[in-house]
Amino acid sequence: MLLYGALSIAAAFAIQHIGGTFMQIVFSVLGTTLGPIVGMYFLGATIPRAGPRVRQNSFIIVGCSFFVMS
Repeated sequence: MLLYGALSIAAAFAIQHIGGTFMQIVFSVLGTTLGPIVGMYFLGATIPRAGPRVRQNSFIIVGCSFFVMS
């Protein structure tokens, strides 16, 4: 909990020094992190050769990421 709070405060101070608006930064971070996660989800859901372990991990990771974002 303390680490999460410290990271939030550090991110708030870092935004002041990064160029662009807050929304541009948020969309850049979400695009960078969620792109590979969604790709792994579709790989596990549509390619039978990927195997059950890949499917299981992709469902868990995508589920956790959507839970964290909401």
